[in-house]
Amino acid sequence: MFKDIMEVKGSMGFKQDEVDGQRQAAGLLQLHPRSGTNVEMLGITSLRVDIHRTSLLAGQRYSFVLTANQIVGNYWIRPLAILRYAGAPKADPKTSSVVTQPLVETLLHPLMPSRAPGNPYPSGADYNIQLELGLDLPTFKFLVNGTVC
Repeated sequence: MFKDIMEVKGSMGFKQDEVDGQRQAAGLLQLHPRSGTNVEMLGITSLRVDIHRTSLLAGQRYSFVLTANQIVGNYWIRPLAILRYAGAPKADPKTSSVVTQPLVETLLHPLMPSRAPGNPYPSGADYNIQLELGLDLPTFKFLVNGTVC
């Protein structure tokens, strides 16, 4: 069952944010019969990658730009919504589930390269925390720096 109806005007682009907050391990976002352009993953702006489908893991977030360049009608954004062009009848889409371009995550690269915090050598972190892990055998509880967890 769809959750929403997105009404759009032709020849315009729309940014859509998708977050998988479901309790299941993974979900699937599909655009029929069109594609979108992925522009963000987990809040990091990326080089653009065209997609028809992407898997969403629990808590994962993608943003994509959808360009309204199809003929006036109703289209699925599965399983989330119906994309309805201005002037289209208020009806369920009749598009199929043909997917030709899934998102390949290894093609995602940040728009602006950034490095990890700290310095690139052992103990070069901004702040080093020493953790001493242990086990309290009588209670069978874990210890971190001598404190029961």
